[in-house]
Amino acid sequence: MPGDDLARRAQSGDVQALEQLCAREWRPVYAIVYATTRNAMDAEDLTQEVFLRALEGRSANDVAEWKQP
Repeated sequence: MPGDDLARRAQSGDVQALEQLCAREWRPVYAIVYATTRNAMDAEDLTQEVFLRALEGRSANDVAEWKQP
């Protein structure tokens, strides 16, 4: 299933689509965030934040702004 369709379905409340999207994309997103932060706890928190913001229709770039000191 294409990622855009999964994301749209997840945003509209489809729990199965959300589970599929997270299963497919969690590790790649976490890897990018961990490579940036070099901190497992921060990477876990920020990865969750990326998915939450994506579900809310907000930009993942907002996460970088949120994390800035």
